[in-house]
Amino acid sequence: MTPLDWTHAVRDIPSDGLAIERTVTAEEAARLADALGVVSVDKLVAKYRLTPAPGARVALTGKLDIRVTQECVVTLDPLPSTVSLPLDAVFTSQSANADAATAEVTLDDLENPAEEPIENGTVDVGRVVLEELMSGIDPYPRSADARFDWTDDKADPTSDKPFAALARLRKTDGSN
Repeated sequence: MTPLDWTHAVRDIPSDGLAIERTVTAEEAARLADALGVVSVDKLVAKYRLTPAPGARVALTGKLDIRVTQECVVTLDPLPSTVSLPLDAVFTSQSANADAATAEVTLDDLENPAEEPIENGTVDVGRVVLEELMSGIDPYPRSADARFDWTDDKADPTSDKPFAALARLRKTDGSN
């Protein structure tokens, strides 16, 4: 189960489509923060449209606006972040998925939106939202003023010279 139980029955989607706007609840935000590995999900608004498409498909288009608090990878201080991401996927029935698995993949296929399965007559928009957020949120957030100054105290000062390794071999060999 995904942190967002945002599913829709295909039979409930009218022929002219279904426009939806959702905001996460406090419980969903907590589950989502855990799944994303962030301190907190402060706000998530999803505006999307589900539209029946030819070939037993359902098209998903829309936009996600999320505000999260992450930890700076340098200072570990809380770092607020706001991201807007597009939603673009096509849900296909199992029979269409089986046909696609045997079909040859072309470059045009790579430009098309992601295909998701229609399972038990429902489309799982929550799973698509989670996947988009996982790929859209900065995995290594860093404060603008965060600095990471580190030096290796054990480093050989001559190691940056091109023949330093050869010089060390010569010293251990005992020859001049």
